[in-house]
Order: sequence, then structure tokens, then C-alpha cells
Amino acid sequence: MSHVMNPFDFVPLPQDGPRKLAAPILAEPRYEGYLTYTLTTLTPLHITGRTEKDGDHFKIKHFNESYGKKLIPGSSVRGMMEAYIEAVTGSDLRSITRGDEGKDAGRPEYGKWYEEGDNGKVKAEKCRHVGFLMATELDPRYMGLNHAKDPAKNWRRAAHATKEFHERRATLPKNFAMNRFDHEERAVNPAVDVAGFLFGYVPQEKVEKGKDPIPARSGRLVFEDLPVPAGVFEERKAWDIKGDASFGMPNPRASTAWYFTQGNNRMRTISLRNGKSFSVWEVLAAKVRGRKFYFHQHPETCHREYKKVNEEMQRALKALPPEKQRGRKLPELIEYKVEAVKPGEVISGGRIDFKDLPKSLLLFLLYALDLNQAPGESPSMAHKLGGLKPFGFGSVALSVTGVQCRETGGFPGELVADEPEGTIPKDIFYPEAFRSLEKILHFPTDANQARDYVFMYPPFNPLGATDEAKGFAVVERAEGGGRGPAPGNSQKLTLFFDHYQANASNCPKVWPGRRK
Repeated sequence: MSHVMNPFDFVPLPQDGPRKLAAPILAEPRYEGYLTYTLTTLTPLHITGRTEKDGDHFKIKHFNESYGKKLIPGSSVRGMMEAYIEAVTGSDLRSITRGDEGKDAGRPEYGKWYEEGDNGKVKAEKCRHVGFLMATELDPRYMGLNHAKDPAKNWRRAAHATKEFHERRATLPKNFAMNRFDHEERAVNPAVDVAGFLFGYVPQEKVEKGKDPIPARSGRLVFEDLPVPAGVFEERKAWDIKGDASFGMPNPRASTAWYFTQGNNRMRTISLRNGKSFSVWEVLAAKVRGRKFYFHQHPETCHREYKKVNEEMQRALKALPPEKQRGRKLPELIEYKVEAVKPGEVISGGRIDFKDLPKSLLLFLLYALDLNQAPGESPSMAHKLGGLKPFGFGSVALSVTGVQCRETGGFPGELVADEPEGTIPKDIFYPEAFRSLEKILHFPTDANQARDYVFMYPPFNPLGATDEAKGFAVVERAEGGGRGPAPGNSQKLTLFFDHYQANASNCPKVWPGRRK
């Protein structure tokens, strides 16, 4: 069965650690002032405020309000820009808090480890962790007892050891989320990557004895709330599943695994209540893929695709003999109302205050806002804002309408309606991230492109006889042993993210030459 691409993809992280802000940029003249911008909705825009439910599913999602006024919070625009700037510059992951990863005890970074405690019980060390619990591939302490002394044969595990003992370690490239820049350098300039410099920095590492503590630094950008005028709203439809699950929410088994590249495989035994058992292959996580961004698409085509797949499964269910229909029920898709800004609306009045910005970073900020597109032209790239992004909502184009600034360092003068001249240094951008963002954030500008730009989560098919056929498990039956599944020969398309994306019917148009 053919499929379209998953709604999101990943922007890679630099493998040699976060990219520092070049010293010549820090020596440039600095500016303060403010800029104004307009926001144009390319698809419906929804910022979730008050919600109403009908039983277990949504009935209405209202637009965000504050003191009776509809508005786009400045924090939402800030978060959108922070994510883009972090990614395109290869800056550190600021949303991950560093904890005690055990580096002083000689354990690998980022790991959550477990050791034997009192009375033979397993105790968890108190530490923060990145990723999710999953067994290491070769650990003789917790593998099957038959091969405990022979790590080369430790390819089978007991079912009870599924997720109790170890988390994959070093899932991030080195130095990410560790804040390991030199103390002396940070004492002068605590935030030494682009995102940290613009959006602020809170020190997390312990200060070495005899050295001064490192101060936290606030961001250099302040995003004001953007009021939304009356008369630009319309009622849209979105989908939910009737039941406890929310449509589009991450599945704890399938989508979590997609955030990581493939590591090794392991075979484990599943024991059934009737005393029988069977073996499955499980793919172990290796490295974090990068930062997650959503593709642009139109809600109408997206919802049409979901409805079509659901109707196809309904017909397939009815075609089964009555005895095979028993106990099988398809998820019921429920429409609910969404209050959204209509596509094509231009909302003016956006404002961002800035201070202490080197000239190159001010020019870069202007680029990052409008993605270097002239006002009024059809955007080749656009940002994603607000809720329901996987279903086509939230595509917006920002356009800078004015800059008022002055150079700092001397006697304060009046703000001048002008922006400094110059070019953005190329080394601000992380090239591999820039190329990925060009693909993911491309906005389809004509009807032909819109037909190809349709993205949906892998459909859950309860008619399948096995977990593999149903479409969501991260394991598949171990038929005949072997070394485990691999991209291209796995029974389960959704087991390998890159293979799934590259083999989608619309991938040649959306991302030509994408690696499998």
C-alpha cells in the first residue's frame, strides 16, 4: 500500500558539538532599537486558548485570548524564531536541562543508569536523561542467563528486562546540552553560540573552586504580543478520534523511536497469559536525529487524505466474513470546530525590541524573520506557528516593515529609521541544517505543488492480524531468527523512519534525492 510522507522531519545537529559565535562578530559595532513586522497567514492559523469537549473528544477549540482580546502571544513568536535560529546556526539545545550524568563517576554522558540496591532490588540513580529507556545491546548483567558470560551471544533478552535497566547513552553529539565552553570565555560572554546570545543563557555547570560564579544573562530580544483584529476569523474543521487518544498526539511506541537513528537490534521473548510465548525483534535507538520541524500543507488536502484512508479501511472491514469482523473496530474520526484566522490575512503591529546586537546578528535576525523574501511575493519558505501544525494549520510569512535603531557605546542618540548595511557572514549558518530547512519549510505556492505536499501520520489499521500489520509497534515477529530487520527487508514500513520517508509516493517531489 502506497503512503505519503510523515508530517515532520528532522534538522541534523553538528556532530562536533554546538557551533560557537565567531569572535570577529563579537567585536563589531552594536545596535539597539526595535523593528516592526507584519504577519501574513498562508493557511489557517490557530493559537489554542479555551477548549470545549464532548465526552472524550474535542468539540471546540477557541483562539487564544487575554483580557477579552484575541492575540498571538509574543512568547509563541519567540519560540518559533528560537527553534529556527537554534537549528539553522547549529546552536546548543537550550530546552534540555543538564543534570548529573555521572561524568565524575566515569559513566558515559546523558545516561540514566540502574544499580543493585538494598535487598537485591534495582535502584535508579537520580539523574536527568535524554531520550527514553531502552536496553543496551550487550550488557551481560541483564541479558539471558544462558549467555551471561559470553557477550558475543547476548542477542536474546527476557521479556521482564524490556525497559527496566538501561537507557541508551550518548544519544546526542558531544557537548550538546552540557554547556562546556571555557569558563574564562563565558565570564566575558556567557552565551557563545548564536541562539544563546540572542535568547539568553542560564548557567548550569558547577563553578570550579576559586573561580567567580557565572551570571545568568537575559535575552537580547523582547517579542511583544500581536493583537488580532476582529473580522479575520472563520470556523474551520479538524479531526479527533472518538476515545481516550487525541488524534495526532505522539504514539509512545512508534513516533518516539523515530526521533532516534537505528542502533542495533535485539530479540526478546513475549510471554502470553496462556503460557505460550513468541519472539520479536526490537530496534534499539542510537542517536538523536536532530530538531523536529513540520512540513507545510493545506488542511483541506490533508483532511481529505485521512478521510479517504479511513473509508478504505471501513470498506475492507465490511468485506470480511462476519466471523472475522467480530472484535475488530475502526477508530471513529470526529470533526470538531476550530476558531482560526483565515488564510491570506495580513496582521500588522508586530514589534521586537532588541539591544546590544552586533551588526551581523541584527542583519541575521532580519533574515530569519522574513527568510529573505520581499514583501508581497509568494514565499518559497515560511514559518510554522501555533497549534494543529501536523494538519496544515499555522503556515505564516513574516515581513519586516521598519527598523528603528542606533549604535550603542557612545552618548545615546535618537533612533534612526534605517538598518545597518552589510552582509551576513556565511559561518553563522550550519550548512547541513540550512539545506534541510530549505526542504522542510518550503511552502507550496501553486496547485500542482499542493497536490504533492500532503503529509499524514502512518494510519493505524486494526484489521491487521499482527502488530506489524497494524502499523504502530516498534517490533516485528522474529521469523526464522537471523540478525534482525533492516531497512528495505523489514515487514514493517514504519519501523525505519528514513526508509519510510524516502519511499513515500510524494518524496521525489518534496525532497528529491533524500537518503534512505
